[in-house]
Amino acid sequence: MKHLPTLAIAATLFAFLPLAAGEGTAAEPDTRPNIVFVLCDDLGYGDVGCNNPECKIPTPRIDRLAAEGMRFTDAPRPRRSARPRATACSPGATIGGRAFRTESWGPLPATRRAWAADRRRAAPPARLPHGLHRKVAPRHGLGAKSGTGPFLRRHREGPEGWDVDFTQPAAGGPNSVGFDYYFGISASLDMVPYAFIENGRVTVVPTEDKAFPLMPGKPGMTRRGPGAADFEAVDVLPALTRKAVEWIAQRAEDARGGKPFFLYLPLASPHTPIAPSPEWQGRSGLNPYADFVMQTDDCVGQVLDALAEHALAQNTLVMFTSDNGCSPQADFPLLLAKGHNPSHIFRGHKADIWDGGHRVPLLVRWPGRVKAGSTSDQLVSLVDLTATCAELVGARLPDNAAEDSISMLSVL
Repeated sequence: MKHLPTLAIAATLFAFLPLAAGEGTAAEPDTRPNIVFVLCDDLGYGDVGCNNPECKIPTPRIDRLAAEGMRFTDAPRPRRSARPRATACSPGATIGGRAFRTESWGPLPATRRAWAADRRRAAPPARLPHGLHRKVAPRHGLGAKSGTGPFLRRHREGPEGWDVDFTQPAAGGPNSVGFDYYFGISASLDMVPYAFIENGRVTVVPTEDKAFPLMPGKPGMTRRGPGAADFEAVDVLPALTRKAVEWIAQRAEDARGGKPFFLYLPLASPHTPIAPSPEWQGRSGLNPYADFVMQTDDCVGQVLDALAEHALAQNTLVMFTSDNGCSPQADFPLLLAKGHNPSHIFRGHKADIWDGGHRVPLLVRWPGRVKAGSTSDQLVSLVDLTATCAELVGARLPDNAAEDSISMLSVL
C-alpha cells in the first residue's frame, strides 16, 4: 500500500506496532506514555498557522498542539524511490524505521504485492512489546493481498469483473505485523477498493464500480474500481475521527491503570479526492482544499479533546505530521492568488525534489516532558519514530530492523 495510508495512503486507524519480540527491560509503568501518532496525507508545511505567519487557512487545534509542545522546522519524510523525481512517501517506512528501497516511482496500492509483510522492512513500533495496546486506523500502507491474489485485475467490465473475492479476508495487512486492531481503508482514498476494512475484512462487500471527483468543481476523477454501495469519500474522515475517539474511550481505564496504548492514525486527508463534509464546505473562503485542511484540523482537535476528557493528556505523547508536502491538486495558482502558499517559503510541492515536496510539519506534545512553545531546527526524519518509541518503552530493536531510525528522544 502506498501509505500506511493513506500510505495509508488511505486513512486508517492504527495502533502502534510491537517491535519484534524484544530483549531489553521495559521502563517503569508510570514512565511509559501512551503514544498517538497522526499522519496526514499531503498536508503542506505552510498549511498550518504555526509554521507559516501568512497562512490563510485557520488551523487552531494544530497550532495549539505546537503551542503546548515542540515544533520541528526541518523534518523531511522518507523518500520511497531511488529515481530522481520519485519523491512520493511510503508510510510503511515511517512506522518501520527503514526507508523504502525501490526503483519504482508510483505508489503501491492495496492491490499490489504486500512488500511490508517482509518483517525486516516493517518492524514498526507496533511490534514493540511491553504491554502497549496497539491500534491502527485509516490507510495503512503496510501492504495487503486482497481476496484471490496479490494483484487486483479487471478481466471484464462491471463490478464482477475484478479478479478478487472480497468475501475472503485480506492477507498481509496491519494485523499480520503486530497491530491488535485495524479499521480504515486499504491505501489512499483515490485507490480501490472503495470500502472500509476492519481487522482484514471489508465491512461491506464491494458490488459497484465507483470513482470520485478529485476536487469539487474541477475536472478529473479518482481511479475507477470496486466499491461498497454505501461508501462515499466524504464520509471517510468523519468515520476515522469517530473510531479514534471511541477507541481512546475504550482504552482509557486501562491506560490510567498503567497499561499504555499506541494509536496510529494515518488520515486520508487532505489528499485527493478532496472531499470536505457538507458542514465544512466553503468555510475557508479559499477553495475545497483549504476547507478539507480545516476539517482535518477539527479531527485533530477531537482526538486531543478525547485525551483530555479521559484524563490521558498529561501522559500521552502526541506526534503530528504529514507524509508529503502539498499536492498540486490543491490548486496552487488559486491559493497563491489569494495569498496562501501551502509550501510557505520553500520551493516546489509534492513529487518535486525541492523542500516543498518533502519538508513536512512535525509537532510533538508531551506535557511536562517536552517544553511547551519550543522550536527545534534539528534535522530529524519520520523514520526516526521507531527508534524513538523503542527508547520510550525501554525496548531493544532487533539488529535487522529499523536500521535507518535514530531516536530523537534527547531532542524532545
